[in-house]
Amino acid sequence: MTVMVKDMHIPTIEEDFEYQFKELIKDMKKAYPQLANLSSDDLQDAIWKDKDICVEFAHKMIERAFDFGGDEMFEDEED
Repeated sequence: MTVMVKDMHIPTIEEDFEYQFKELIKDMKKAYPQLANLSSDDLQDAIWKDKDICVEFAHKMIERAFDFGGDEMFEDEED
């Protein structure tokens, strides 16, 4: 009897969304010192209100999604 194992993938901490999101926030705070000591609510407001920061934040999120999820992150389940 032959047993076929399909894609034995062991997830890593780096693939975890929460980990990636926290790392992204750290990166944004380094790049934009004015964000460094803001509360969660103030940080969200600061990102939303500054178009350049908001665009960079979105770009970095998409890059990370692609890096750790590949094309699958951008496909419908029906594809």
